[in-house]
Amino acid sequence: MSELCASRRLNVSSTNPDRALQRVQDRVDGEACVSGRIELEQLLAGLLDCSTRIEGRSLDLFAHSAGKARSLILGGWTVSVDDPGLQAFAQMKATLKAIGVNRLRLIGCGTATTPGGQKTMSFLASALDLPVFGAITDEIFQQDFDASGFIADRKLRDHTSAPRARPEAFSWPRGEAIGPMRFDALQGELVRPARPAPWPRMFSDLERSRTLFDHLDAENGRSLPGLLTQPIAEILVPAEADGLVHRIEILLDWQLVRVYPVGNPDGAVYRIRRPHQLAGLAGALEQV
Repeated sequence: MSELCASRRLNVSSTNPDRALQRVQDRVDGEACVSGRIELEQLLAGLLDCSTRIEGRSLDLFAHSAGKARSLILGGWTVSVDDPGLQAFAQMKATLKAIGVNRLRLIGCGTATTPGGQKTMSFLASALDLPVFGAITDEIFQQDFDASGFIADRKLRDHTSAPRARPEAFSWPRGEAIGPMRFDALQGELVRPARPAPWPRMFSDLERSRTLFDHLDAENGRSLPGLLTQPIAEILVPAEADGLVHRIEILLDWQLVRVYPVGNPDGAVYRIRRPHQLAGLAGALEQV
């Protein structure tokens, strides 16, 4: 708390991060992590006890976005106009003013690129009486952060100037090039039924899974550590070892897949060339 008391930028993220979010958190010094809205409100209220008042603060919430609305997921709280908790958070107006916050930034992939995201930003801006910023691109990842927090300000717009239509395709950012995708080079994992994922999982046999390559740019991958978005689905493919699977994550409305080659815990990302066809193939698979 003492570090936040002296900071002009209040960096807040999620407890229990996955590896991608952890990579971003490791780059940022002195961030606070919360499990949801209530802990965030308690954290902000605690700053009222700081001995020094700092004006012109930015409250930067950085975490994964999820779903078609690209809503920020802060711990267990979905920061969305459709979530009843947003009305409660709107009561923090006086607290934010008292601790010197004059802007709120929702930092995750594409948080300002959907009608739902823009409604959320506009609601918060009106209720809290401060500008609210979101990401106008799905390309928010580790390289956009340093020790001070988020540094790629060109990727943000406030609630009055966010684009009305989101980009049709994920533009390929600079990143370490990775060669062709091969199933025999992927890590085998044990999937525990007692720990279900918060998104759909489909099971594919090897024969059907090879048709995935028809819908991907499987020759040209990238390493994009810290990409701040949750999968929308996973396809599980049997590995050579009994009981293990290869995990194929679907990202950003069927724009990308991420797989995990042996020795690459950050994963490799490939573009989907035929998203509608791949979505149809996945929809015919058995859910687990």
